[in-house]
Amino acid sequence: MKIRTGFVSNSSSSSFVIVGFKVNDDDVIETVKALFGLSNEDILKQMKENDYYSKHMGTKKDINEFCMELLYEKENNKEFDFMRGGDSDIPDGEIIIGKILADGGEYMESTVTNASTIVEDIKKIQEKSNNNENINIYTGTRAC
Repeated sequence: MKIRTGFVSNSSSSSFVIVGFKVNDDDVIETVKALFGLSNEDILKQMKENDYYSKHMGTKKDINEFCMELLYEKENNKEFDFMRGGDSDIPDGEIIIGKILADGGEYMESTVTNASTIVEDIKKIQEKSNNNENINIYTGTRAC
């Protein structure tokens, strides 16, 4: 018989720590436009190129969901991380843009991170996105 002595988890959730600022879902379109330098026309063009139109056919809800997808795409999103409410302990209708410091897993390597550098990097992203929310540390659990 084999006995496992390490951490065992059958959970489909993980803990997280993210330092960042809050953006309401209603503001995601303007935030994405500011972060990526896009116009309304650019977003609609990308939606058409990606056959993204859903049953909402270009309504604000459809555009909002597409902008969320742009945030998810790593090629557009090298300078920051984000977490969306509903997938985690972050309230529905909110996203957090910043830097993920820890995100689940059984093992986490030891690191030393300069807090001032992280805050300065997040402030640059925040200024670019025209956001003036407080920069906070968010912790919780999210679905995997």
